[in-house]
Amino acid sequence: MRQCMKFFTIILLSLISFHFSHAQVSEERAYEKGDFMLSLGVGALDHVDWPNLNTVIPFVINADYGLHPYVSLGGYVGYTSFKPKWDDDKFTQLSLGVRCSFHFWQMIDEKTDANIPADKLDLYLTTWGGLVQRKIHNPGREWKDGTSFGGQLGARYFFIPNLGLFGEFGLTPTSYLNFGATVRF
Repeated sequence: MRQCMKFFTIILLSLISFHFSHAQVSEERAYEKGDFMLSLGVGALDHVDWPNLNTVIPFVINADYGLHPYVSLGGYVGYTSFKPKWDDDKFTQLSLGVRCSFHFWQMIDEKTDANIPADKLDLYLTTWGGLVQRKIHNPGREWKDGTSFGGQLGARYFFIPNLGLFGEFGLTPTSYLNFGATVRF
């Protein structure tokens, strides 16, 4: 029995040692081909954030899948609502569409001798397009549905391998600035 325990202990320690030595050699990146990332965020500076409006904080859900070492494709859902202070109308907007991101920070790290922190930081440019459903909660008025598109500069920082923070600035689906949390699967 003692020999058996000794054997299993040696095997276990060998596996643990192999795991840690392999983890030190492998180069983990903040973005890689095959990654699936889900981001949940809120917006600031929304598209309708005027002084005479009561605005609900916009929120956005992004999903990205790594198709290529530098390109991901995914989708988004965004929601915002606002009410002018001068009347009783309430406006809501639901956005749904696709997004494509170019992860240039990863390319710079791979193609140059620069020692940049690509293991935790992912900088990317995103273009997006989709449908917008708009509604005024007043039977006498109309606000047309339509399409929208835009682009933004984004950053993700992973403080642990599968959990990080993100921020996106530009013409995003719900606001000019989105930020929140990202989970990588």
